[in-house]
Amino acid sequence: MGVDLSVVCEMCGKRISNRTRLVRHLRTHTGQKPFSCDVCGRSFASKCLVTSHMRVHTGEKPYVCVYCGKRFGQSAPYRYHVKIHTVEKKYVCKLCNKACVISYFCFNRCKHILRYRRYRCEVCRKILKKQSVALKHSDNHSNSAFFQCEICGRKLASAKSLDMHMNTIHHEIVTGMPLSKYDCPLCKKHYESETGLRRHYSSQHKEMGVDLSVVCEMCGKRISNRTRLVRHLRTHTGQKPFSCDVCGRSFASKCLVTSHMRVHTGEKPYVCVYCGKRFGQSAPYRYHVKIHTGEKKYVCKLCNKGFISNSNLKIHMKTCTKHPK
Repeated sequence: MGVDLSVVCEMCGKRISNRTRLVRHLRTHTGQKPFSCDVCGRSFASKCLVTSHMRVHTGEKPYVCVYCGKRFGQSAPYRYHVKIHTVEKKYVCKLCNKACVISYFCFNRCKHILRYRRYRCEVCRKILKKQSVALKHSDNHSNSAFFQCEICGRKLASAKSLDMHMNTIHHEIVTGMPLSKYDCPLCKKHYESETGLRRHYSSQHKEMGVDLSVVCEMCGKRISNRTRLVRHLRTHTGQKPFSCDVCGRSFASKCLVTSHMRVHTGEKPYVCVYCGKRFGQSAPYRYHVKIHTGEKKYVCKLCNKGFISNSNLKIHMKTCTKHPK
């Protein structure tokens, strides 16, 4: 009919269907969240997200799987679940040809990819699927020339790779000058790369006009960058691609495996400065320190009693019947 009501976002150039939707879209850049939950006070960018969030409090689950009857409170995890039944897996892993429901699982650190990352050629850095294939591949380099770093002995596949290696890893040794850093003009924090500085701007200084944040399709939560979104998605799917070499227990991230390993090694790196007690994990250490300092920032609205943790407050709230003082 020749009618076009679409408008272009001045901040990212994306074309939006109409001005009403442009207002909502702009909040993805500004971080503005004008709508809040009456129960817990959490803020959201749109009314529909508040409506969806309220089901967390009410327990309502209006989305029902027609295949198995499982119920969901939000539409995104419901749609994901239905695809498991319908086998709608349009994203294919480039390494093993495995099909996935969501693209992040095929192109990021999912469990089936980690198997293949175990075998990487030291010369050309190529990822190989099996140990036998990796050994055969290494024979291809045995009679061919490679470029070796004279400082650390690392072998590189090309002169260009060696040049890049020398100018980054050994920059100070080669030039006699420290590698130039990227400094934040607002808080003077140092970063080794421009990418690191841009991430810092995005998370700490929105006024610099850099926003790398992305929105989770399953719950609507805004995540600071795509790397963290991959980790966040595991809270919805329950995926745990990292496992302990000792007991086989699985975890959602590498740092959790590192922390868990202290259970086996007995290492306790966290030491209380007040009483000398040692801890293997940071969370119980921080909780313990607050016992000494008396910090109790979680306060009951009924009796004004303070608690060290939010979980302690929630337990208290179930039995507290007093009126505010």
